Amino acid sequence: MIGPHWSKGWIIENNIISESKCVGISLGTEIGTGHTKSLEKHSKGGTQREQEVILQALRSGWHKDNIGSHTVRGNVIHDCEQAGIVGHMGAAFSHIYQNRIYNIHHKRLRHGAEVAGIKLHASLDTQIGENIMYSCYRALWLDWQAQGTRISRNVFFDNLSEDLFVEVCHGPYMVDHNLFLSPMNFRNMAQGGAFAHNLFAGRFVVRSEITRITPYHFPHETAMAGYSNITGGDDRYYNNIFIGGNDPNKEPVPITFLSIFPLNQGMKLERTGRRSWMVFRTIPYVICMLWDWAATINILM
Repeated sequence: MIGPHWSKGWIIENNIISESKCVGISLGTEIGTGHTKSLEKHSKGGTQREQEVILQALRSGWHKDNIGSHTVRGNVIHDCEQAGIVGHMGAAFSHIYQNRIYNIHHKRLRHGAEVAGIKLHASLDTQIGENIMYSCYRALWLDWQAQGTRISRNVFFDNLSEDLFVEVCHGPYMVDHNLFLSPMNFRNMAQGGAFAHNLFAGRFVVRSEITRITPYHFPHETAMAGYSNITGGDDRYYNNIFIGGNDPNKEPVPITFLSIFPLNQGMKLERTGRRSWMVFRTIPYVICMLWDWAATINILM
């Protein structure tokens, strides 16, 4: 509904944003970077395409002097189907705070890899603070290049998949003074995080990601310093409180990107060794196969 389109320094505040079939606020990429070249979707893997998009964005002026540094504050965002706030490189160096975000992906009209209350790619030095996020499929998702991001003084509750998902990021990033109150608090598929003074009332899932190579940057810049996979670890925990999630037999909600069914509790997990089958009883002939939590979708005819 609202988007600054590859620019710098917008202030988006005190709005009520709702009923978007896609996203409420988009802090996205310039279209010329090629991220929307759907004809090439099946000719390259997603990781290679994203690496090329970043290089194209750098050629298109992705620099803190030109792009990002937006302020998104005091908004009420609800009942949007993909995300409340989404950003793809255009949200770098921004401040997102004092927003109330709820009922995101509530109607289950569509699904996909960007579904969250806040979903950001390349949130370099972005500050996410004093937000309340609840009743979302997923509350906050940081994907690729969360270097320098700070997540502070937020309240998360009643979220289905998890409160926080950090994916293939190298750090450093900071998570402090938050309340994580959903059954599933944190899906950690990254490294280099610092966690201080948080209350965790639910569970964690932690895993490495050695098959995807993602970039890291020089401090406080968009310029890339190198590439690496995610071996996991190098996280720091200081003065946190952990009070829940001690049932070892309870499976977390899986990562899924199907768009043809409503994700609800009509699911059953079946295991064979390291391979897990998530059977959705409400939709005939659909099985989601999970291999070490990397989802491959099989549609059985």
